[in-house]
Amino acid sequence: MRRFGGHATFSHMQVGRADHTVTEGKLLNPSRPGSRSQGITKSAQEPIVTHYFHHDAWLEDGMLLRHASSLAHIPGILIHGRLDLGSPLVTAWELAQAWPHSELVIVSGAGHASTDPGMSEALMTATDRFAIRR
Repeated sequence: MRRFGGHATFSHMQVGRADHTVTEGKLLNPSRPGSRSQGITKSAQEPIVTHYFHHDAWLEDGMLLRHASSLAHIPGILIHGRLDLGSPLVTAWELAQAWPHSELVIVSGAGHASTDPGMSEALMTATDRFAIRR
């Protein structure tokens, strides 16, 4: 199987998946330090995430913040877990400051995962608010 400009054997894929799972489980989701992701959805997500990280999401450094004012006509609610170590809170705060009419919701007991305490409730509340606007 050819991946990211090289060849990956099954054992390399297993190591990559295990490393990503451990990193996400222990670093990004501190409330679930031993968690392990399973299933085809997670397996399919890993190469996509790696591909985007490898290419810096095709954005120049600071580009999103510099152009966030162009989102003024689009309402947005940014939901961020306070314990998310992989995506620092300051990043979400800076985007909320640069994006007119956006709102930042900080979930105190959550890390990165939508399954962390309080995250699904915050996501549902935000979704319901957009549904009411219609």
